[in-house]
Amino acid sequence: MSVLTAERIRTATADTLREARFRTGPSPRDLWLQRIQKAIIDWLERWGDTLLGSASLAAKLEAFFWGFVALVALALLGLLARAVVVAWLRRAEAPATKKITAAPPLRPESPASLRARAEALAAAGQYGPALRWWQQACLQALDRRGLVAVRRSATNGEYLRQLLPHPEPRARFSALTGLVELHMFGGAVLSEGQYQQGLEQARALLEGDGA
Repeated sequence: MSVLTAERIRTATADTLREARFRTGPSPRDLWLQRIQKAIIDWLERWGDTLLGSASLAAKLEAFFWGFVALVALALLGLLARAVVVAWLRRAEAPATKKITAAPPLRPESPASLRARAEALAAAGQYGPALRWWQQACLQALDRRGLVAVRRSATNGEYLRQLLPHPEPRARFSALTGLVELHMFGGAVLSEGQYQQGLEQARALLEGDGA
């Protein structure tokens, strides 16, 4: 059995530490960061030489630091000022937006006037425009009965949705509106027979309207 000596212990320790599992060194990521750091320091030194001449590296770095702080402060002030201006503009535009979205109700025209318009157009053979006026008369009557709320911005689809709890008026208004939209959006020239169909629906909707 060999005797352990200090020399043998040092030799065994050195051999063990030379094994791959005990080797230490910077990782590829650390090396990449070191290269980036060195490149930044080299650039700062060159920039400092140009800006400050023969000033010391510490003075150069201090000047760069305060310059960087000033740039960050200016950027933050710019963002703050932009946020304040945007908030002010939005607050100024809010009343105008409210006025646009809250459409006023239509000023009701007298039932006699609406029917007179419709009958005059029908007598001239303009059946599509005539049904449009009958439709307006029906809307005024439905509004007075509390079945719809006539609004300037409302569409025919919205009126039909308001009439969902009232199947019979909804069906009649839907039939009348279909003929009106066929003329308005489909470009169809309505026949006298189609006019009579729409007129039948309109008269049923207007029946019992005492206005």
